[in-house]
Amino acid sequence: MRRLALSILFLAAFGASSSARADGRPRKPRPRAGVKIVNVGGPLDGFDHPRYARPDFRHVDLRRGKHTVVADVNTVDLHAVFGDSVRVLRASNVPFSSVPGGWVKPSKFVRQAEELGVERIIATTGKLGRKPLKQALRRRGWSVDVRRVARQGSPEPWYVITGRPPAGTAETQPATTP
Repeated sequence: MRRLALSILFLAAFGASSSARADGRPRKPRPRAGVKIVNVGGPLDGFDHPRYARPDFRHVDLRRGKHTVVADVNTVDLHAVFGDSVRVLRASNVPFSSVPGGWVKPSKFVRQAEELGVERIIATTGKLGRKPLKQALRRRGWSVDVRRVARQGSPEPWYVITGRPPAGTAETQPATTP
């Protein structure tokens, strides 16, 4: 009986320590195998993060780069490029307002996210792209959270917009194919 109690205590202590760091903070959950996180647009501030090299991360952009699929989001169907295993659609440095050199239509971006059946959109944009993306998400019934983040070396902040589809939409609606 004593041996059983010690083994249970040992397993409980070992299990608790593997889910937390040495300083007591919980660890970030690792992505599940086969679940893709797609980034539309360039890396934020041009920093190529090691996250982009992970196998569950796909990067689509108009510019060619390492681990990048070159595509115009306004004309190409993201479902045809990535399939239906995308859970998080991330947009960094995406111009959601009309700028010279190309931009992404917010309504088209949200529609493609719905077709992919994503659980969440995380978009990092400047002041000009914040309002059009928020409006497009809210028109389609998504819940929207906006955080303001200071940008290094610039007085203008970044805005991180997190959108979640209406309750039950992402889980019950299968992704449609064109």
